[in-house]
Amino acid sequence: MLATAIANLLEQHRDQLTENEQRLVQVLSADPGGAIFLSGREVAQRAGVHESSAVRLAQKLGFNGYPALRRALRDHQQAVAGPSLRVARTLAAAPGGDIWRTLLGRDVESLLACESHVDQAQLDRAAAMLADARQIHIWAAGNAKVLADLLDRRLRSAGLPARNIAHEGRELAERLITLAKGDVVVAFAFRRAPRALTPIFAHARAVKAKTLLIADMVGHTLTDRPDHLLAAPRGDDEKFLTLSVPMLIANALVLTVAQRDHGRSIAGLQTLEQLRRDLGAVD
Repeated sequence: MLATAIANLLEQHRDQLTENEQRLVQVLSADPGGAIFLSGREVAQRAGVHESSAVRLAQKLGFNGYPALRRALRDHQQAVAGPSLRVARTLAAAPGGDIWRTLLGRDVESLLACESHVDQAQLDRAAAMLADARQIHIWAAGNAKVLADLLDRRLRSAGLPARNIAHEGRELAERLITLAKGDVVVAFAFRRAPRALTPIFAHARAVKAKTLLIADMVGHTLTDRPDHLLAAPRGDDEKFLTLSVPMLIANALVLTVAQRDHGRSIAGLQTLEQLRRDLGAVD
């Protein structure tokens, strides 16, 4: 369902809505979880109407434009679908209590859908940024920190100049001091943009460093856009979601770097293997 407050506004203005505006409402109601990530133009295209109809609908509901309406829908969904509710919905939806089959089925569906959102050409461009970087700074917040650690370890193992800066506050500021021209910041964002993302990207622009964001569909809603975006949905945002999709993207990115760096990654891994043997640290 649409946000309760907006649903009430729609009810109040029902007799004032044109046929085109009613078609927009049908699109928003049919997939509220996905609609919050669509621009006014994209919603209008799905409804088969002109983009101006989306603007007029938002204004009739008291918003100054469609982006404001979308923010209200997104804020409502994030407020009502907190972690406890997402877990409860997932448990309730598991047929016969089969959590394994439920998560496996959803992840397989999301992974198969990745191809329509991220393609090899996009990975090639992102890999070129990393291969040419003076230093690669990797940042994430919350649960996404495990992905920052994964990407950091994979890149360093291949001999690339990566460093994990997944910190906050003063610690993050101290690690950003060395960011400079020729560097790349790789960041992760899911469900909503982390508070630190905007100042990180702003500082990167100021020092002429490049930015790469790995995200779910929230990546398309950011006003502060990165130089390159790799974004794919992870599934129903109102239910418990895993990190399988962004982990796939991160691993594909590492392998794409290895594919195009003329043997540098393979040489780095060979050196790592020899060092492990010398240090008695063979797994």
